[in-house]
Amino acid sequence: MIAMTEGLKQFCIKAINMPAKNLALIDVYFKPVKLRKKAFLWKEGEICSVIGFLTQGAIRHFFCKDGEEKKLRHFARKHVFHRL
Repeated sequence: MIAMTEGLKQFCIKAINMPAKNLALIDVYFKPVKLRKKAFLWKEGEICSVIGFLTQGAIRHFFCKDGEEKKLRHFARKHVFHRL
């Protein structure tokens, strides 16, 4: 099984030519999180304090008003950094 951080490591090698000695830091500072379909990373009233790297699937960022989804603010696909 490939570690969940491998996608991030490959991205760092390609995008910024990160030296191999620094790749180990990814395992220190990034922790894998699995979400089910339609799960929330955070909800109203919670403060976002993470930066994410999607390795599989897609994610959308929207807000609700009066119980209805009002506006899609961001749609993200895998292998891109996201400020969640």
